[in-house]
Order: sequence, then C-alpha cells, then structure tokens
Amino acid sequence: RELSFLAFATAYGLRREEIGNLEVGNGVVKVNTAKDGVVTTHIVPDEIKGYIKGYRGCGDVRYMTRVFTRIVGKVGLVLGGQRYGWHSIRRALATELVMRDVSILNILRFMRWSDASLRGEFGMLVIYARRNQNEIDKCVFKVHPFLDSWRNGGSNGEMQS
Repeated sequence: RELSFLAFATAYGLRREEIGNLEVGNGVVKVNTAKDGVVTTHIVPDEIKGYIKGYRGCGDVRYMTRVFTRIVGKVGLVLGGQRYGWHSIRRALATELVMRDVSILNILRFMRWSDASLRGEFGMLVIYARRNQNEIDKCVFKVHPFLDSWRNGGSNGEMQS
C-alpha cells in the first residue's frame, strides 16, 4: 500500500489530500484535485502499473502524514531536523520538469493547478489553450525524472535504485 502511495505521488506530484482519494482502473487514475480543482483523469504509465495494485484509498490526511514518515524511516533517509512531506515530492517534480524544458503550461496542467489561479500569470492563454490531458501526460512522461526508478519493478514489490 505504501508503495502504491509513493508511486502515485512520484508519478503525478499528488498532494497529500489527493493521494488518499484516487479512483483507479482501466489504465487511468482520476484525481479529485484538491483546492477546488476539477477532477483530472491521467493515464497510468507502465512503470508504476505493478505498484498500484496494492492501492486502497484513505481520506485521513494525518494518516497520510504518518505513512510518509514511515516511508522515510524505511529507506533510512535522515532529514536533519528539516520538515518534509508529500508536498516535497510535488515541488521536486515541478522543479525537475522545468529543468527538462517541459512547457510551463503543460506542467501547470499536469500538476493540476487551477486555471483560475493561473490567469494572473498567463492571462487568457489558460482559457484558450485546448487541454488534452492524455497528450499532456505523454509529453511529460517522455522526460519524467522519477519514472525510470520504477521501471522493471512491481512484480516483486521492490523499487529499482
């Protein structure tokens, strides 16, 4: 179950509230976007398909925080007094996608920021630019910084290093 949460978080940069409330099936995952956003349907990349079989939702955000803490402990990560959580993965993914020259509009749509929150920065572009989530996902997955870590796994429950 923890691996499924981690696979989803690293693949899509999910918020803690989103991880526990996914609808999974038929090669897609529906994200009930936090902060009053729309439901976004993402395609599931092959790299994580083996890991998401153990997914069971949990809407309790405190539980999700404890899960993150357990995962950090299991991998032996020493945080040195700094606070990290699921949002750290989200920030890292957004940063890496920018560094890999993914279109800013595609990053914004992939990461599920609402059009209303983006209008100030991007004006009417966020309204007029057509949204094809499958194409956005495919574009992002081509250069995704974390998917290779999940490749060739899932059947034995171990993530590749």
